[in-house]
Amino acid sequence: MVRPRQITDRELLYTARSCFLEHGPAVSTSVIADLAGVSQGTLFKRFGTKKQLMVRALMPDHDGPQWEAMLRPPDARPIPAQLVEKGLLVIAFFNELQPRIAMLRACGAELLEELHADGRTPPPVRALRAMQSFFEQAISAGRMRPVPTESLSLTWLGALRNRAFFTHMMPSLHLDGDDASYVQELTDMLWRGLRPDKES
Repeated sequence: MVRPRQITDRELLYTARSCFLEHGPAVSTSVIADLAGVSQGTLFKRFGTKKQLMVRALMPDHDGPQWEAMLRPPDARPIPAQLVEKGLLVIAFFNELQPRIAMLRACGAELLEELHADGRTPPPVRALRAMQSFFEQAISAGRMRPVPTESLSLTWLGALRNRAFFTHMMPSLHLDGDDASYVQELTDMLWRGLRPDKES
């Protein structure tokens, strides 16, 4: 007899996330359990309370293609091309994350506490340090003008996050262009001040 496949925590969290985003925080755990094909008891056994399930489902991910790109050091391609590649993945991440963060805040979840709860480096800090490292290596190799890398990383990440914020929280604003053109324009503007003297 073939035993049914055990559903993973990741699959359960994906189902829960979809339910919370579609129906709001009041959605019953019985609805989530039914859609996932498990019992409510299984949900509570794996994740504790409904609030803990919601926080786990909606908090920023610690892995995925955007993290692979963020943690990758500079390669032989032009730095602007690498920034565009990273920027497209990061802005897609923020576009997915913004509704989740808004829902958590609406439910009163203490984001800073929850970000630190599992002992891992919080995703915002991880992203900041990853970009600092990328810029520091590019500067050391003479491929960028020397600038304060923390300020640059905050500027770059903040500009990407702001695009996602206005897109989701103020849709009536109708921002110009699409995400790809925005990332390219942002990179072009920053690179004018970052390119090494030999490229000026």
